[in-house]
Amino acid sequence: MIDLAYASFGRERPQGLGGLPLAAIWLVSAAFVLAAAAATLVLNFFALFTGTLITFLGRNGTRVRFLKLFGRVPAIAVGLPVLFGYAVWHRATHDGLAAAIWPFLGVWVVGALLIGLAALVAPRRVSRGRSQP
Repeated sequence: MIDLAYASFGRERPQGLGGLPLAAIWLVSAAFVLAAAAATLVLNFFALFTGTLITFLGRNGTRVRFLKLFGRVPAIAVGLPVLFGYAVWHRATHDGLAAAIWPFLGVWVVGALLIGLAALVAPRRVSRGRSQP
């Protein structure tokens, strides 16, 4: 337990401890390992849906790995569209198709209008590759 906790910070276990200091370090290490294991479980429960695996317990730093299907296709390329499709389907069955489609169309329309407005209103400062005052 102590070795795992210290390895998580890239440190060596303290040597020559005994009695109360060793018991205190063991309790703190146990609490840290339990909290880190719980955090790892919660993070990975949600991250595995997108095809990522997060590990940080027992190593100096955090490692995020992208899982691959059949050894070649990143799982995030399959998992996110599937989750997105499920969300749209669930919203459409719960609130109707219009409630599922209008937010996406609204974002595209408002985005296009704002980009067009910015292009029309923005002053033209660049001419022949040089900026003018």
